[in-house]
Amino acid sequence: MSEIERAAHWMLNWVKQHPEIRHQHWLAQKMIREAVEAFPEVQPVELQLALSRAIELRRAELRNQ
Repeated sequence: MSEIERAAHWMLNWVKQHPEIRHQHWLAQKMIREAVEAFPEVQPVELQLALSRAIELRRAELRNQ
């Protein structure tokens, strides 16, 4: 699994643990800071790709429910 994919799954799980993120912008910023700490070797552009992938994964999960 690539670092981007690992980061995407990490972000997806983080959001699931913090459902209030949808309503609080500061919490989204906290997730990004924690992602940077969790994946120091991943460049910001790659973290953006991981975030996009996490959104894709979540949409797929919702479709399959």
